[in-house]
Amino acid sequence: MNRSAVASIIVLVASLTAIAVPPEQKPLRFMSFNIYGAGYGGFSAEEREGRAISVVRHQAPDVISWQEVNAGWWNSRLFRELDEYGIVRGDEDAALVRADANLAERRANWVNHEPLMYRKERLNLLDHGLDFYHVSLQVEKSLTWAVLEDKTDGRRFIAFATHFWWQSNGVESDALRELNARHVLSRIASVRAKWGDLPVIGGGDLNCEAGSPALKAFVAAGYADAGEVAPVRSKIPSEHGKLVRDEEGRCRGRVGKAGEKGHRMLDHIVFDLRGAKALRHDVVVDEDAIHISDHSPVVVDFLLLDMPHPRTAPLKMIDIAHRGMWDKSVPQNTVEAIRRAYESGARWVETDFHHTKSGQMVCMHADKELNRYTGCAKRVADLTPDDIATLDLGSADKLDRPYRIPLIDEVLAVVPKDCVLQAEIKGYSPQYADLFDAAVRKAGLTEANIVVSSFQYDALKDFKAKYPKYRTVWLAALPRDKPFNIGEWIDRCKAANVEVFCPGCDTTKNVMTIADADAVRSAGLEFRVYGVNSPADLRQAAYLGATGFTSNFWRDAFAWARALASEVAILL
Repeated sequence: MNRSAVASIIVLVASLTAIAVPPEQKPLRFMSFNIYGAGYGGFSAEEREGRAISVVRHQAPDVISWQEVNAGWWNSRLFRELDEYGIVRGDEDAALVRADANLAERRANWVNHEPLMYRKERLNLLDHGLDFYHVSLQVEKSLTWAVLEDKTDGRRFIAFATHFWWQSNGVESDALRELNARHVLSRIASVRAKWGDLPVIGGGDLNCEAGSPALKAFVAAGYADAGEVAPVRSKIPSEHGKLVRDEEGRCRGRVGKAGEKGHRMLDHIVFDLRGAKALRHDVVVDEDAIHISDHSPVVVDFLLLDMPHPRTAPLKMIDIAHRGMWDKSVPQNTVEAIRRAYESGARWVETDFHHTKSGQMVCMHADKELNRYTGCAKRVADLTPDDIATLDLGSADKLDRPYRIPLIDEVLAVVPKDCVLQAEIKGYSPQYADLFDAAVRKAGLTEANIVVSSFQYDALKDFKAKYPKYRTVWLAALPRDKPFNIGEWIDRCKAANVEVFCPGCDTTKNVMTIADADAVRSAGLEFRVYGVNSPADLRQAAYLGATGFTSNFWRDAFAWARALASEVAILL
């Protein structure tokens, strides 16, 4: 690799390594259940407690996050008969004092609605605590945390139970729930300061859906929602509407329906991706569960991972400008976007090349981008020479000048001799490799200036067989809905003589561990990721120890690295 071609790098100060999970490790089951307060809507704990006990015994969780456990529930059979569980309740007076509450105004049935329970046969309780949120608004929303130790293997982890602000009045409520999330993250940081960098699993009724500011706060801190990343996950809404009474006066709920008003996935179990792996996510909809509450229990099985340790030497990462440096004023994959990236300091740029049926090689990502930017409904493969010469990539955005679909010669002409172009294979044909190599030589470039990548394994293998001088990158779309075996992917890389294994950053979350990435490196392959488009993505790339990444926001990645100063630093 040309030394100047990697002048733009990110040095990871605290990238991480990990040990593979022992195959004999028993999964840890975490359950979250908003049990609906005793007396709410006229439904007592006494008429629901038997079903609640049955749900717990049937699901057999190791840790339970409860919500809305008020005085009626505390006095019910639920917490007396489940004696196989320890209860983490916390010091309510101390928590109220920390929250600046007036103890004289405190009501007994308001406090500590979110206790934890843990299976005593398997887990030891080492430490715990309780915090309240927004006491001036509603005192019962709280955070209960615990440090637990698995008796079988000594693994320790942090568990938490919580219930976020409940109203749905738009931005204001979203902001309060985001504050709840940041409070949790701050408390976890203080617990880790005392107990070390332990895995974290927790959750409850967060009163928000995927993509909300509160959940984004967790994602930015390196967490994931098990309902979004587990290979097996339920799409049944956890909230299913208010309880009713049937003709015989019995308490009744019903299974939530996706898309129905009031039926939403409001209950979430989140975890630090470095320390745990979600195996299965379920929304419990058996008869006992749905007739207790307006929320169904959520259950997730996890494997605990060994927390990674800082590397002894910095790791250098290549920051690759994906499709050039583009925005609303300059369309992607244009000569102008590619030139602007290089002129702005990018040493690596990634573009896409199709071989059309008319025999031309054009720079374009896919059919949808062709339609998005030009309004042309054709496939890229069907573009004619007249289309290529006349279609305007700036027409959809009404830009003040035309932007043409570039030919490969036009793109290669703007690649500096001390930089690299990563060319992704699209629309592969028997002539593709020969035409591509001829264009590179015509531009006065060499294999030191070119890297070839593709999602199309067979195309990449064929190209490499014809022109082994080019370094190749397999863009691997990892499966998220079935078991992942890194050895099979490594074997395919070797069979095609590919040098770089490059999965999507987002799809590695909960799929790849550092042990998997280390296996790639041990096999003599370079490990990179594509699609680093947020600070959370950069943290994930750092966690896996990637040596490079593509980003739609090449310049922003430097700012993200500065914001993550404890983990990454930039050298120019």
